[in-house]
Amino acid sequence: MRRIGFLALVLLLPGSAAFAQDPNVTFSIAPREVGLNELVQFTIQVEGGPRGRAPNFPNGFELGDFELAQRRPSTSMQTTIVNGKVTSTNSYTYLLRPTKKGTFELPSQAVQVAGKTFQSPKTQISVKDEVRNLRSTRSRSPIDSFQNDRRNQRQQQAEIFAEMSTSKSEYFIGEPIAFQVKIFRTPGVNISSNGSSMSLPDFRDFWVEEVDRETWQDTVIRDSKRYEVDILAERLLYANKTGKLTVDPTEFELAVSVGRSFFADWQRVRRSTNALELTIKPLPAEGKPANFTGLVGSFSVKGELDKSSISLGDSVSLKVEIAGDGNFAAVSDITLDNLKRDFEVYEGGTPTSETRGGRVISKTWVFALVPKREGDYQIPLPRVGFFNTEEGRYHTSAEKILNLEVTPGERLAGGQVSVGRESGTILAEQNLNYIKLGDLGDISGKPKLQRPMLLVQTAAGFLVLDLLVFVGLLMRSRGQDHKNRFRSKYAWKNFQKAVGPLKSKEGEPFYAGLADALLGYFGDKWDRPAQGISLEMIRNRLEKDGIEPTHFDDVNACMESIELARFTPGSAGAREQLLNKTVATVKSLEGVLS
Repeated sequence: MRRIGFLALVLLLPGSAAFAQDPNVTFSIAPREVGLNELVQFTIQVEGGPRGRAPNFPNGFELGDFELAQRRPSTSMQTTIVNGKVTSTNSYTYLLRPTKKGTFELPSQAVQVAGKTFQSPKTQISVKDEVRNLRSTRSRSPIDSFQNDRRNQRQQQAEIFAEMSTSKSEYFIGEPIAFQVKIFRTPGVNISSNGSSMSLPDFRDFWVEEVDRETWQDTVIRDSKRYEVDILAERLLYANKTGKLTVDPTEFELAVSVGRSFFADWQRVRRSTNALELTIKPLPAEGKPANFTGLVGSFSVKGELDKSSISLGDSVSLKVEIAGDGNFAAVSDITLDNLKRDFEVYEGGTPTSETRGGRVISKTWVFALVPKREGDYQIPLPRVGFFNTEEGRYHTSAEKILNLEVTPGERLAGGQVSVGRESGTILAEQNLNYIKLGDLGDISGKPKLQRPMLLVQTAAGFLVLDLLVFVGLLMRSRGQDHKNRFRSKYAWKNFQKAVGPLKSKEGEPFYAGLADALLGYFGDKWDRPAQGISLEMIRNRLEKDGIEPTHFDDVNACMESIELARFTPGSAGAREQLLNKTVATVKSLEGVLS
Protein backbone atom coordinates (compact mmCIF):
# COMPACT_ATOMS: atom_id res chain seq x y z
CA MET A 1 0.00 0.00 0.00
CA ARG A 2 1.25 3.48 -0.89
CA ARG A 3 0.51 6.84 0.63
CA ILE A 4 -0.90 9.60 -1.56
CA GLY A 5 1.20 12.73 -1.27
CA PHE A 6 -1.34 15.56 -0.85
CA LEU A 7 -0.48 18.97 0.45
CA ALA A 8 -2.71 20.24 3.23
CA LEU A 9 -5.73 22.21 2.05
CA VAL A 10 -6.84 25.17 4.12
CA LEU A 11 -10.23 26.86 4.34
CA LEU A 12 -9.88 30.39 5.69
CA LEU A 13 -13.14 31.64 7.11
CA PRO A 14 -13.11 34.87 9.14
CA GLY A 15 -14.72 34.72 12.53
CA SER A 16 -17.95 36.51 13.34
CA ALA A 17 -19.69 37.17 16.60
CA ALA A 18 -23.04 36.89 14.85
CA PHE A 19 -22.87 33.09 15.12
CA ALA A 20 -23.30 31.80 18.64
CA GLN A 21 -22.86 28.14 17.75
CA ASP A 22 -19.50 26.54 17.06
CA PRO A 23 -18.91 25.38 13.52
CA ASN A 24 -19.03 21.69 12.70
CA VAL A 25 -16.93 20.36 9.81
CA THR A 26 -17.42 16.91 8.32
CA PHE A 27 -15.70 15.14 5.46
CA SER A 28 -17.01 12.71 2.87
CA ILE A 29 -14.72 10.75 0.55
CA ALA A 30 -16.51 8.45 -1.86
CA PRO A 31 -16.41 6.01 -3.44
CA ARG A 32 -13.61 4.12 -1.73
CA GLU A 33 -13.31 1.65 -4.62
CA VAL A 34 -13.23 3.11 -8.13
CA GLY A 35 -12.31 2.18 -11.67
CA LEU A 36 -9.37 3.86 -13.33
CA ASN A 37 -11.83 5.92 -15.41
CA GLU A 38 -14.01 7.02 -12.46
CA LEU A 39 -13.81 10.04 -10.18
CA VAL A 40 -13.48 10.30 -6.39
CA GLN A 41 -15.57 12.95 -4.64
CA PHE A 42 -13.87 14.75 -1.74
CA THR A 43 -16.58 16.80 0.03
CA ILE A 44 -16.17 19.26 2.89
CA GLN A 45 -19.34 20.24 4.76
CA VAL A 46 -19.27 23.26 7.06
CA GLU A 47 -22.31 23.51 9.35
CA GLY A 48 -22.70 26.76 11.23
CA GLY A 49 -19.88 29.24 11.48
CA PRO A 50 -19.29 32.15 9.14
CA ARG A 51 -19.35 31.99 5.37
CA GLY A 52 -16.07 32.09 3.52
CA ARG A 53 -14.40 31.31 0.25
CA ALA A 54 -14.03 27.77 -1.01
CA PRO A 55 -10.87 25.89 0.01
CA ASN A 56 -8.08 25.68 -2.52
CA PHE A 57 -6.81 22.25 -3.36
CA PRO A 58 -3.04 22.09 -4.04
CA ASN A 59 -1.93 22.55 -7.63
CA GLY A 60 -0.32 19.11 -7.77
CA PHE A 61 0.11 15.91 -5.81
CA GLU A 62 3.49 14.70 -4.65
CA LEU A 63 3.32 11.10 -5.85
CA GLY A 64 1.10 11.66 -8.85
CA ASP A 65 -1.52 9.08 -7.84
CA PHE A 66 -4.42 11.49 -8.34
CA GLU A 67 -5.05 14.75 -10.12
CA LEU A 68 -7.78 17.37 -9.93
CA ALA A 69 -10.50 16.96 -12.54
CA GLN A 70 -11.46 20.63 -12.05
CA ARG A 71 -9.77 23.61 -10.46
CA ARG A 72 -12.81 24.89 -8.58
CA PRO A 73 -15.13 22.84 -6.38
CA SER A 74 -18.85 22.55 -6.91
CA THR A 75 -20.63 24.31 -4.06
CA SER A 76 -24.04 24.10 -2.47
CA MET A 77 -25.73 25.67 0.54
CA GLN A 78 -28.58 24.39 2.66
CA THR A 79 -30.45 26.29 5.38
CA THR A 80 -32.65 24.52 7.94
CA ILE A 81 -34.90 25.91 10.68
CA VAL A 82 -35.68 23.61 13.61
CA ASN A 83 -37.56 25.00 16.62
CA GLY A 84 -36.65 28.51 15.57
CA LYS A 85 -32.96 27.67 15.27
CA VAL A 86 -31.40 28.54 11.89
CA THR A 87 -28.56 26.35 10.66
CA SER A 88 -26.62 26.96 7.46
CA THR A 89 -24.52 24.24 5.82
CA ASN A 90 -22.05 24.92 3.00
CA SER A 91 -20.67 22.02 0.94
CA TYR A 92 -17.56 22.06 -1.25
CA THR A 93 -16.95 19.05 -3.52
CA TYR A 94 -13.72 18.37 -5.40
CA LEU A 95 -13.39 15.67 -8.05
CA LEU A 96 -10.17 13.65 -8.03
CA ARG A 97 -9.07 11.60 -11.02
CA PRO A 98 -6.88 8.51 -10.40
CA THR A 99 -3.82 8.15 -12.62
CA LYS A 100 -2.88 4.53 -11.91
CA LYS A 101 -4.19 1.29 -10.44
CA GLY A 102 -3.45 0.21 -6.89
CA THR A 103 -4.43 0.78 -3.25
CA PHE A 104 -3.54 4.18 -1.82
CA GLU A 105 -3.97 5.99 1.49
CA LEU A 106 -5.24 9.53 1.50
CA PRO A 107 -3.66 11.20 4.55
CA SER A 108 -5.53 13.46 6.91
CA GLN A 109 -6.29 16.93 5.56
CA ALA A 110 -6.42 20.08 7.67
CA VAL A 111 -9.20 22.67 7.38
CA GLN A 112 -9.36 25.87 9.41
CA VAL A 113 -12.75 27.39 10.22
CA ALA A 114 -13.24 30.36 12.54
CA GLY A 115 -9.81 29.86 14.08
CA LYS A 116 -10.28 26.13 14.67
CA THR A 117 -8.58 23.29 12.82
CA PHE A 118 -10.49 20.22 11.66
CA GLN A 119 -8.86 17.04 10.36
CA SER A 120 -10.25 14.65 7.77
CA PRO A 121 -9.79 10.94 8.50
CA LYS A 122 -7.19 8.87 6.72
CA THR A 123 -8.86 7.04 3.87
CA GLN A 124 -7.90 4.04 1.78
CA ILE A 125 -8.84 4.21 -1.89
CA SER A 126 -8.64 1.20 -4.20
CA VAL A 127 -8.26 1.89 -7.93
CA LYS A 128 -9.08 -1.00 -10.27
CA ASP A 129 -9.57 -1.55 -14.00
CA GLU A 130 -11.73 0.78 -16.06
CA VAL A 131 -15.47 0.19 -15.72
CA ARG A 132 -18.45 0.54 -18.03
CA ASN A 133 -21.28 0.65 -15.50
CA LEU A 134 -22.65 3.93 -14.21
CA ARG A 135 -22.57 4.33 -10.48
CA SER A 136 -25.67 5.71 -8.77
CA THR A 137 -24.78 8.94 -6.97
CA ARG A 138 -28.21 9.71 -5.49
CA SER A 139 -28.40 9.62 -1.75
CA ARG A 140 -30.74 7.15 -0.15
CA SER A 141 -34.00 8.49 1.28
CA PRO A 142 -37.16 6.90 2.67
CA ILE A 143 -38.80 7.27 -0.71
CA ASP A 144 -36.12 5.04 -2.28
CA SER A 145 -37.54 2.00 -0.52
CA PHE A 146 -40.73 2.36 -2.54
CA GLN A 147 -38.98 2.42 -5.89
CA ASN A 148 -39.67 -0.39 -8.28
CA ASP A 149 -37.11 -3.22 -8.07
CA ARG A 150 -36.96 -3.46 -11.86
CA ARG A 151 -36.11 0.22 -12.12
CA ASN A 152 -33.27 -0.22 -9.60
CA GLN A 153 -31.93 -3.18 -11.52
CA ARG A 154 -32.12 -1.27 -14.81
CA GLN A 155 -30.24 1.65 -13.27
CA GLN A 156 -27.49 -0.60 -11.91
CA GLN A 157 -26.99 -2.10 -15.37
CA ALA A 158 -26.68 1.26 -17.11
CA GLU A 159 -23.45 1.37 -19.08
CA ILE A 160 -21.46 3.84 -21.12
CA PHE A 161 -18.06 3.28 -22.73
CA ALA A 162 -15.99 4.52 -25.66
CA GLU A 163 -14.15 2.81 -28.49
CA MET A 164 -11.71 3.90 -31.17
CA SER A 165 -11.49 1.64 -34.23
CA THR A 166 -10.13 1.06 -37.72
CA SER A 167 -11.21 -1.64 -40.18
CA LYS A 168 -7.90 -3.55 -39.83
CA SER A 169 -4.48 -3.26 -38.19
CA GLU A 170 -2.15 -3.44 -41.24
CA TYR A 171 -2.07 -0.90 -44.06
CA PHE A 172 0.19 0.14 -46.91
CA ILE A 173 1.69 3.61 -46.96
CA GLY A 174 -0.77 5.89 -48.78
CA GLU A 175 -3.73 3.61 -48.08
CA PRO A 176 -6.69 5.44 -46.46
CA ILE A 177 -7.36 4.36 -42.86
CA ALA A 178 -11.02 4.72 -41.86
CA PHE A 179 -10.89 5.92 -38.23
CA GLN A 180 -13.91 6.23 -35.91
CA VAL A 181 -14.55 7.20 -32.30
CA LYS A 182 -17.79 5.87 -30.82
CA ILE A 183 -19.70 6.14 -27.56
CA PHE A 184 -21.76 3.07 -26.59
CA ARG A 185 -24.59 3.58 -24.10
CA THR A 186 -27.45 1.43 -22.92
CA PRO A 187 -30.98 2.76 -23.62
CA GLY A 188 -31.98 5.42 -21.12
CA VAL A 189 -28.45 6.79 -20.65
CA ASN A 190 -28.26 10.38 -21.89
CA ILE A 191 -25.30 12.66 -22.54
CA SER A 192 -25.54 16.40 -21.96
CA SER A 193 -23.48 18.59 -24.26
CA ASN A 194 -23.23 21.10 -21.43
CA GLY A 195 -20.32 19.97 -19.27
CA SER A 196 -19.10 17.24 -21.66
CA SER A 197 -15.89 17.32 -23.65
CA MET A 198 -13.85 15.11 -25.98
CA SER A 199 -10.06 15.23 -26.50
CA LEU A 200 -8.88 13.56 -29.71
CA PRO A 201 -5.27 12.39 -30.11
CA ASP A 202 -2.87 14.59 -32.05
CA PHE A 203 -2.36 12.13 -34.98
CA ARG A 204 1.29 13.14 -35.07
CA ASP A 205 2.28 10.41 -37.58
CA PHE A 206 -0.68 10.87 -39.91
CA TRP A 207 -2.17 13.27 -42.40
CA VAL A 208 -5.85 13.72 -41.51
CA GLU A 209 -8.83 14.23 -43.81
CA GLU A 210 -12.26 15.14 -42.43
CA VAL A 211 -15.23 12.87 -43.23
CA ASP A 212 -18.64 14.48 -43.69
CA ARG A 213 -21.07 11.74 -42.67
CA GLU A 214 -24.80 11.91 -43.22
CA THR A 215 -25.70 9.67 -40.24
CA TRP A 216 -24.03 9.84 -36.85
CA GLN A 217 -26.07 7.36 -34.77
CA ASP A 218 -26.62 3.62 -34.83
CA THR A 219 -27.86 0.70 -32.70
CA VAL A 220 -25.92 -2.54 -32.15
CA ILE A 221 -26.27 -5.78 -30.16
CA ARG A 222 -23.23 -6.96 -28.17
CA ASP A 223 -23.13 -9.84 -25.72
CA SER A 224 -26.93 -10.02 -25.93
CA LYS A 225 -27.15 -6.34 -24.88
CA ARG A 226 -28.56 -3.49 -26.94
CA TYR A 227 -26.48 -0.33 -27.17
CA GLU A 228 -27.14 3.04 -28.76
CA VAL A 229 -24.01 4.16 -30.59
CA ASP A 230 -22.96 7.76 -31.19
CA ILE A 231 -20.22 8.20 -33.82
CA LEU A 232 -18.59 11.33 -32.41
CA ALA A 233 -15.60 11.56 -34.73
CA GLU A 234 -14.67 10.07 -38.10
CA ARG A 235 -11.51 10.74 -40.07
CA LEU A 236 -9.49 9.32 -42.93
CA LEU A 237 -5.88 8.88 -41.83
CA TYR A 238 -2.89 8.58 -44.15
CA ALA A 239 0.35 7.43 -42.54
CA ASN A 240 3.37 9.68 -43.01
CA LYS A 241 5.89 6.87 -42.52
CA THR A 242 6.18 3.10 -42.38
CA GLY A 243 6.61 0.87 -39.34
CA LYS A 244 4.71 0.44 -36.06
CA LEU A 245 2.58 3.53 -35.37
CA THR A 246 0.40 4.30 -32.35
CA VAL A 247 -2.76 6.37 -32.17
CA ASP A 248 -3.18 7.53 -28.56
CA PRO A 249 -6.53 7.10 -26.75
CA THR A 250 -9.36 9.61 -27.01
CA GLU A 251 -10.38 11.03 -23.62
CA PHE A 252 -13.93 11.99 -22.57
CA GLU A 253 -15.36 13.97 -19.68
CA LEU A 254 -19.11 13.35 -19.83
CA ALA A 255 -22.17 14.66 -18.02
CA VAL A 256 -24.60 11.75 -18.12
CA SER A 257 -27.93 10.76 -16.62
CA VAL A 258 -30.14 7.70 -16.45
CA GLY A 259 -33.64 8.65 -17.59
CA ARG A 260 -35.02 12.02 -18.64
CA SER A 261 -37.20 12.85 -15.65
CA PHE A 262 -36.76 15.90 -13.45
CA PHE A 263 -35.11 13.67 -10.85
CA ALA A 264 -32.66 12.12 -13.33
CA ASP A 265 -29.41 10.96 -11.76
CA TRP A 266 -26.90 13.36 -13.38
CA GLN A 267 -23.24 12.63 -12.81
CA ARG A 268 -19.84 13.32 -14.33
CA VAL A 269 -17.92 10.32 -15.63
CA ARG A 270 -14.60 9.86 -17.32
CA ARG A 271 -14.15 7.49 -20.21
CA SER A 272 -11.23 6.76 -22.51
CA THR A 273 -10.86 4.62 -25.60
CA ASN A 274 -8.28 2.01 -26.35
CA ALA A 275 -5.05 3.00 -28.09
CA LEU A 276 -4.57 1.76 -31.66
CA GLU A 277 -1.44 -0.06 -32.80
CA LEU A 278 -1.09 0.03 -36.60
CA THR A 279 1.48 -1.54 -38.89
CA ILE A 280 2.28 0.51 -42.01
CA LYS A 281 3.98 -1.38 -44.84
CA PRO A 282 6.01 0.22 -47.68
CA LEU A 283 4.92 -0.10 -51.30
CA PRO A 284 7.00 -2.59 -53.29
CA ALA A 285 9.48 -1.26 -55.82
CA GLU A 286 8.96 -4.12 -58.24
CA GLY A 287 6.33 -3.65 -60.94
CA LYS A 288 5.76 0.06 -60.38
CA PRO A 289 4.36 1.60 -63.62
CA ALA A 290 5.86 4.76 -65.10
CA ASN A 291 2.59 6.67 -64.64
CA PHE A 292 2.28 5.82 -60.91
CA THR A 293 1.69 9.02 -58.89
CA GLY A 294 0.89 7.55 -55.48
CA LEU A 295 -2.62 6.21 -55.99
CA VAL A 296 -3.35 3.38 -53.55
CA GLY A 297 -6.58 1.42 -53.83
CA SER A 298 -8.66 0.28 -56.80
CA PHE A 299 -9.49 2.68 -59.65
CA SER A 300 -10.96 2.81 -63.13
CA VAL A 301 -11.15 5.50 -65.83
CA LYS A 302 -14.11 6.20 -68.06
CA GLY A 303 -15.09 9.07 -70.30
CA GLU A 304 -17.55 10.34 -72.87
CA LEU A 305 -17.96 12.95 -75.61
CA ASP A 306 -21.10 15.03 -75.74
CA LYS A 307 -21.14 14.60 -79.56
CA SER A 308 -19.85 11.88 -81.85
CA SER A 309 -19.68 14.16 -84.92
CA ILE A 310 -18.93 17.88 -85.25
CA SER A 311 -18.03 20.34 -87.99
CA LEU A 312 -14.62 21.90 -88.29
CA GLY A 313 -14.64 25.06 -86.20
CA ASP A 314 -17.02 23.64 -83.57
CA SER A 315 -16.01 22.32 -80.14
CA VAL A 316 -16.75 19.06 -78.36
CA SER A 317 -16.92 18.44 -74.60
CA LEU A 318 -14.86 15.57 -73.18
CA LYS A 319 -15.72 14.29 -69.69
CA VAL A 320 -13.12 12.13 -67.89
CA GLU A 321 -13.98 10.35 -64.63
CA ILE A 322 -11.68 8.45 -62.26
CA ALA A 323 -13.77 6.27 -59.91
CA GLY A 324 -12.92 3.76 -57.22
CA ASP A 325 -11.91 3.33 -53.59
CA GLY A 326 -8.66 4.81 -52.36
CA ASN A 327 -6.65 7.94 -51.68
CA PHE A 328 -8.22 10.39 -54.11
CA ALA A 329 -6.11 13.13 -52.53
CA ALA A 330 -3.23 11.80 -54.69
CA VAL A 331 -5.26 12.60 -57.85
CA SER A 332 -4.56 16.29 -58.19
CA ASP A 333 -4.95 16.81 -61.94
CA ILE A 334 -4.84 15.08 -65.33
CA THR A 335 -3.55 16.42 -68.64
CA LEU A 336 -4.32 15.73 -72.31
CA ASP A 337 -0.96 16.70 -73.83
CA ASN A 338 -1.19 13.80 -76.28
CA LEU A 339 -4.20 15.45 -77.96
CA LYS A 340 -2.67 18.88 -78.54
CA ARG A 341 -1.27 17.95 -81.97
CA ASP A 342 -4.79 17.58 -83.39
CA PHE A 343 -6.87 19.69 -80.98
CA GLU A 344 -6.88 22.91 -79.09
CA VAL A 345 -7.44 21.74 -75.47
CA TYR A 346 -9.21 23.98 -72.93
CA GLU A 347 -9.49 22.86 -69.30
CA GLY A 348 -12.78 23.22 -67.50
CA GLY A 349 -11.38 24.21 -64.11
CA THR A 350 -11.08 22.17 -60.90
CA PRO A 351 -12.57 18.66 -60.89
CA THR A 352 -15.87 17.86 -59.20
CA SER A 353 -15.98 15.14 -56.54
CA GLU A 354 -18.74 12.68 -55.70
CA THR A 355 -18.94 11.37 -52.14
CA ARG A 356 -20.72 8.47 -50.49
CA GLY A 357 -20.80 7.92 -46.75
CA GLY A 358 -18.54 10.95 -46.34
CA ARG A 359 -15.81 9.54 -48.62
CA VAL A 360 -14.80 10.56 -52.15
CA ILE A 361 -15.68 7.84 -54.68
CA SER A 362 -14.96 9.69 -57.95
CA LYS A 363 -13.45 12.81 -59.51
CA THR A 364 -14.57 14.24 -62.85
CA TRP A 365 -12.79 16.62 -65.23
CA VAL A 366 -14.36 18.38 -68.24
CA PHE A 367 -12.36 19.58 -71.24
CA ALA A 368 -13.34 21.48 -74.40
CA LEU A 369 -11.66 20.19 -77.58
CA VAL A 370 -11.49 22.19 -80.83
CA PRO A 371 -10.19 20.17 -83.81
CA LYS A 372 -7.56 21.70 -86.06
CA ARG A 373 -8.40 19.58 -89.12
CA GLU A 374 -11.27 17.50 -90.45
CA GLY A 375 -11.15 13.71 -90.30
CA ASP A 376 -11.92 10.70 -88.13
CA TYR A 377 -10.20 10.71 -84.74
CA GLN A 378 -9.62 8.13 -82.02
CA ILE A 379 -9.28 9.89 -78.68
CA PRO A 380 -7.52 7.78 -76.00
CA LEU A 381 -8.53 8.37 -72.38
CA PRO A 382 -5.80 9.00 -69.80
CA ARG A 383 -4.52 5.89 -68.01
CA VAL A 384 -3.60 5.90 -64.32
CA GLY A 385 -1.25 3.64 -62.40
CA PHE A 386 -2.23 2.49 -58.91
CA PHE A 387 -1.33 -0.04 -56.25
CA ASN A 388 -4.12 -2.49 -55.42
CA THR A 389 -3.91 -3.28 -51.70
CA GLU A 390 -6.18 -6.33 -51.94
CA GLU A 391 -3.97 -8.00 -54.54
CA GLY A 392 -0.69 -6.52 -53.33
CA ARG A 393 0.48 -5.45 -56.79
CA TYR A 394 0.45 -2.53 -59.24
CA HIS A 395 -2.10 -2.02 -62.00
CA THR A 396 -2.68 0.40 -64.87
CA SER A 397 -6.23 1.31 -65.83
CA ALA A 398 -7.51 -0.29 -69.03
CA GLU A 399 -7.04 1.47 -72.36
CA LYS A 400 -10.22 3.08 -73.68
CA ILE A 401 -10.79 4.88 -77.01
CA LEU A 402 -13.52 7.40 -77.96
CA ASN A 403 -14.33 8.01 -81.65
CA LEU A 404 -14.98 11.47 -83.09
CA GLU A 405 -15.87 12.48 -86.67
CA VAL A 406 -14.90 16.01 -87.80
CA THR A 407 -16.64 17.07 -91.02
CA PRO A 408 -15.66 20.08 -93.18
CA GLY A 409 -17.06 23.34 -91.88
CA GLU A 410 -18.12 26.41 -93.84
CA ARG A 411 -15.41 27.08 -96.38
CA LEU A 412 -13.85 30.51 -96.09
CA ALA A 413 -12.91 32.61 -99.10
CA GLY A 414 -9.22 33.20 -99.53
CA GLY A 415 -8.10 36.81 -99.85
CA GLN A 416 -5.06 38.83 -100.73
CA VAL A 417 -3.46 39.97 -97.49
CA SER A 418 -0.55 42.36 -97.25
CA VAL A 419 1.55 42.43 -94.09
CA GLY A 420 4.12 45.19 -93.86
CA ARG A 421 5.89 45.44 -97.24
CA GLU A 422 5.38 41.78 -98.12
CA SER A 423 2.19 40.35 -99.55
CA GLY A 424 0.98 36.82 -100.18
CA THR A 425 -2.02 34.56 -100.54
CA ILE A 426 -3.40 32.99 -97.31
CA LEU A 427 -5.61 29.90 -97.58
CA ALA A 428 -8.05 30.93 -94.89
CA GLU A 429 -9.79 27.57 -94.51
CA GLN A 430 -6.46 25.93 -93.61
CA ASN A 431 -5.00 28.51 -91.29
CA LEU A 432 -7.71 30.78 -89.85
CA ASN A 433 -10.59 28.57 -88.75
CA TYR A 434 -12.65 31.23 -86.98
CA ILE A 435 -12.26 34.32 -89.21
CA LYS A 436 -14.21 34.97 -92.41
CA LEU A 437 -12.11 36.96 -94.83
CA GLY A 438 -13.64 39.28 -97.39
CA ASP A 439 -11.82 41.53 -99.84
CA LEU A 440 -9.28 43.20 -97.61
CA GLY A 441 -7.88 45.33 -100.38
CA ASP A 442 -4.40 46.78 -100.26
CA ILE A 443 -3.35 47.46 -96.70
CA SER A 444 0.33 47.87 -97.46
CA GLY A 445 0.19 51.66 -97.64
CA LYS A 446 1.33 53.93 -94.85
CA PRO A 447 -1.35 54.85 -92.32
CA LYS A 448 -2.59 58.42 -92.43
CA LEU A 449 -3.10 60.37 -89.22
CA GLN A 450 -6.42 62.22 -89.23
CA ARG A 451 -7.73 64.77 -86.65
CA PRO A 452 -4.66 64.93 -84.34
CA MET A 453 -6.54 67.08 -81.78
CA LEU A 454 -8.99 64.22 -81.23
CA LEU A 455 -6.03 61.98 -80.34
CA VAL A 456 -4.71 64.55 -77.85
CA GLN A 457 -8.14 64.95 -76.24
CA THR A 458 -8.54 61.18 -75.94
CA ALA A 459 -5.11 60.84 -74.29
CA ALA A 460 -5.92 63.67 -71.87
CA GLY A 461 -9.22 61.97 -70.96
CA PHE A 462 -7.45 58.71 -70.16
CA LEU A 463 -4.90 60.61 -68.07
CA VAL A 464 -7.64 62.26 -65.99
CA LEU A 465 -9.39 58.91 -65.57
CA ASP A 466 -6.16 57.28 -64.33
CA LEU A 467 -5.68 60.14 -61.86
CA LEU A 468 -9.22 59.71 -60.47
CA VAL A 469 -8.73 55.95 -60.08
CA PHE A 470 -5.43 56.54 -58.23
CA VAL A 471 -7.04 59.03 -55.82
CA GLY A 472 -9.95 56.63 -55.18
CA LEU A 473 -7.62 53.72 -54.41
CA LEU A 474 -5.54 55.91 -52.10
CA MET A 475 -8.61 57.04 -50.14
CA ARG A 476 -9.87 53.45 -49.92
CA SER A 477 -6.51 52.26 -48.62
CA ARG A 478 -6.42 54.96 -45.95
CA GLY A 479 -9.99 54.13 -44.94
CA GLN A 480 -9.11 50.46 -44.63
CA ASP A 481 -6.05 51.30 -42.51
CA HIS A 482 -8.25 53.40 -40.24
CA LYS A 483 -10.78 50.58 -39.98
CA ASN A 484 -8.07 48.03 -39.15
CA ARG A 485 -6.61 50.25 -36.42
CA PHE A 486 -9.95 50.33 -34.63
CA ARG A 487 -10.97 46.77 -35.52
CA SER A 488 -10.01 45.34 -32.13
CA LYS A 489 -12.17 47.91 -30.34
CA TYR A 490 -15.25 46.61 -32.10
CA ALA A 491 -14.50 42.89 -31.52
CA TRP A 492 -16.92 42.61 -28.59
CA LYS A 493 -19.64 44.51 -30.45
CA ASN A 494 -19.20 42.34 -33.55
CA PHE A 495 -19.35 39.21 -31.40
CA GLN A 496 -22.64 40.36 -29.86
CA LYS A 497 -24.08 41.00 -33.33
CA ALA A 498 -23.00 37.52 -34.46
CA VAL A 499 -24.52 35.61 -31.52
CA GLY A 500 -27.74 37.62 -31.39
CA PRO A 501 -29.52 35.77 -34.23
CA LEU A 502 -28.39 32.38 -32.86
CA LYS A 503 -31.09 32.42 -30.17
CA SER A 504 -33.69 31.48 -32.79
CA LYS A 505 -31.59 28.76 -34.44
CA GLU A 506 -31.01 25.12 -33.61
CA GLY A 507 -28.94 22.18 -34.78
CA GLU A 508 -25.87 22.66 -36.99
CA PRO A 509 -26.64 26.33 -37.90
CA PHE A 510 -26.57 27.19 -34.17
CA TYR A 511 -23.34 25.36 -33.30
CA ALA A 512 -21.49 26.38 -36.47
CA GLY A 513 -22.56 30.00 -35.96
CA LEU A 514 -21.44 29.98 -32.33
CA ALA A 515 -18.02 28.55 -33.21
CA ASP A 516 -17.58 31.10 -36.02
CA ALA A 517 -18.56 33.95 -33.69
CA LEU A 518 -16.03 32.82 -31.06
CA LEU A 519 -13.15 32.52 -33.54
CA GLY A 520 -14.28 35.73 -35.24
CA TYR A 521 -13.84 37.57 -31.94
CA PHE A 522 -10.16 36.65 -31.84
CA GLY A 523 -9.83 37.49 -35.53
CA ASP A 524 -11.13 41.01 -34.86
CA LYS A 525 -8.95 41.36 -31.77
CA TRP A 526 -5.78 40.36 -33.57
CA ASP A 527 -6.63 41.78 -37.01
CA ARG A 528 -6.46 38.56 -38.96
CA PRO A 529 -8.92 36.24 -40.77
CA ALA A 530 -10.87 34.00 -38.40
CA GLN A 531 -10.47 31.02 -40.78
CA GLY A 532 -6.79 30.73 -39.91
CA ILE A 533 -7.18 30.79 -36.12
CA SER A 534 -6.77 27.56 -34.14
CA LEU A 535 -6.97 26.77 -30.43
CA GLU A 536 -3.20 26.28 -30.36
CA MET A 537 -2.73 29.76 -31.82
CA ILE A 538 -5.10 31.24 -29.23
CA ARG A 539 -3.24 29.56 -26.37
CA ASN A 540 0.18 30.72 -27.60
CA ARG A 541 -1.01 34.30 -28.14
CA LEU A 542 -2.67 34.51 -24.71
CA GLU A 543 0.47 33.11 -23.05
CA LYS A 544 2.59 35.62 -24.94
CA ASP A 545 0.33 38.46 -23.76
CA GLY A 546 0.57 37.25 -20.14
CA ILE A 547 -3.11 36.28 -19.85
CA GLU A 548 -4.07 33.85 -17.07
CA PRO A 549 -4.31 30.22 -18.34
CA THR A 550 -7.86 29.94 -16.95
CA HIS A 551 -9.11 32.16 -19.77
CA PHE A 552 -7.83 29.75 -22.41
CA ASP A 553 -9.25 26.84 -20.42
CA ASP A 554 -12.67 28.49 -20.63
CA VAL A 555 -12.31 29.06 -24.39
CA ASN A 556 -11.18 25.47 -24.92
CA ALA A 557 -14.11 24.17 -22.84
CA CYS A 558 -16.54 26.20 -24.96
CA MET A 559 -15.13 24.86 -28.24
CA GLU A 560 -15.14 21.27 -26.95
CA SER A 561 -18.76 21.64 -25.79
CA ILE A 562 -19.73 23.06 -29.19
CA GLU A 563 -18.03 20.22 -31.08
CA LEU A 564 -19.55 17.53 -28.86
CA ALA A 565 -23.01 19.11 -28.96
CA ARG A 566 -23.07 18.79 -32.77
CA PHE A 567 -23.27 15.02 -32.41
CA THR A 568 -25.36 14.59 -29.24
CA PRO A 569 -29.01 15.57 -28.85
CA GLY A 570 -29.60 18.74 -26.86
CA SER A 571 -32.61 20.73 -25.75
CA ALA A 572 -33.28 24.41 -26.22
CA GLY A 573 -32.27 24.92 -22.60
CA ALA A 574 -28.91 23.22 -23.22
CA ARG A 575 -28.27 25.45 -26.24
CA GLU A 576 -29.11 28.53 -24.19
CA GLN A 577 -26.72 27.45 -21.44
CA LEU A 578 -23.95 26.90 -23.98
CA LEU A 579 -24.62 30.28 -25.58
CA ASN A 580 -24.55 32.04 -22.19
CA LYS A 581 -21.36 30.20 -21.26
CA THR A 582 -19.64 31.33 -24.47
CA VAL A 583 -20.82 34.92 -24.08
CA ALA A 584 -19.57 35.00 -20.47
CA THR A 585 -16.19 33.62 -21.58
CA VAL A 586 -15.75 36.27 -24.28
CA LYS A 587 -16.92 39.03 -21.93
CA SER A 588 -14.32 37.93 -19.38
CA LEU A 589 -11.64 37.98 -22.10
CA GLU A 590 -12.72 41.43 -23.21
CA GLY A 591 -11.82 42.72 -19.76
CA VAL A 592 -8.22 41.51 -20.00
CA LEU A 593 -7.56 41.98 -23.74
CA SER A 594 -8.81 45.58 -23.97
